[in-house]
Amino acid sequence: MNLGSRLSSPATLETAQALNQKLVVVDAHHDIAGDVVSRRRRGERGVLSRHWGQKLRAGGVNVQLLPIFVEDAFLPELGLRRIIEAAEALLSDLGDDDSIMRPATNIIDVE
Repeated sequence: MNLGSRLSSPATLETAQALNQKLVVVDAHHDIAGDVVSRRRRGERGVLSRHWGQKLRAGGVNVQLLPIFVEDAFLPELGLRRIIEAAEALLSDLGDDDSIMRPATNIIDVE
């Protein structure tokens, strides 16, 4: 049995799923904030829960950090403006729909 077939065996998948239920799995994709800004400009709402939350949950992620990436072309003059725009979009999006993703401001908020 090669490594690929062992990793995808039903027993291995069951073990991974059981382990995932016990652990905190953290993700920190730097592109999510930009995607939320772009989708909200087009009128979408609830992007974090509806679009990203479902995908991340399916992948076993239960804590999502949302770093804000600013391309070098916007630095230094527009960097702060882009950061504020992304932060506002993220917070507004969470306010629109927190059914899957909710903000955490301290460790107690992380279930």
